[in-house]
Amino acid sequence: MTLLDNLQRLMTERGISNKHELSKQSEVPYTTIINLWERGAENVQLSTLKKFKLFFNLSYDELIGDDYNFEYEGSGKGANIATLIQTLGSGFCGVRVIINEYKRVLYCVDVSYGNYCYTGETLYDALVKAIEHRDRKEVQEDSH
Repeated sequence: MTLLDNLQRLMTERGISNKHELSKQSEVPYTTIINLWERGAENVQLSTLKKFKLFFNLSYDELIGDDYNFEYEGSGKGANIATLIQTLGSGFCGVRVIINEYKRVLYCVDVSYGNYCYTGETLYDALVKAIEHRDRKEVQEDSH
């Protein structure tokens, strides 16, 4: 299920009949909810997810569902964020959220090999960059 599927299901379970009511109860602006339905969840703000997470009393993983499953080159299959973190293994140090000068959230994945930080507009973008860099380094080391 995607974030929108989950929100629709959760609204039904809670007896929330429309987006306006969801906005009032969750304290997510109505325009944000409308944009989410019209444009999709690809660029949803972390602050919006946090409000939904708290309102519905769910983890982020339970809330976002399969919206953050994707394929990255070399994976051969869809991978969720937990799988990507596992893929980085012991090199994974953590994630930082950075707000740039345009008040846009960026995610920074810290890894221990080479003390690199990979940034992206989404967490999975940053994770994929870290994995791809690690894979390139392994290929280079194997060829020497």
